[in-house]
Amino acid sequence: MNLEAWWTVPGWGLAFAMWALAAVAGVAIILVSGLLAWRRRRRRTARRR
Repeated sequence: MNLEAWWTVPGWGLAFAMWALAAVAGVAIILVSGLLAWRRRRRRTARRR
């Protein structure tokens, strides 16, 4: 099977799209939470100093 033929399959296409969206959303949430925690720690240390 060619890659183009694989992409034309609706079931596999939807499954891959949903998996990709879920992975991107999870990574985005982790990055945002990490940045917020890092900023909070930085602000707290700055205030204490």
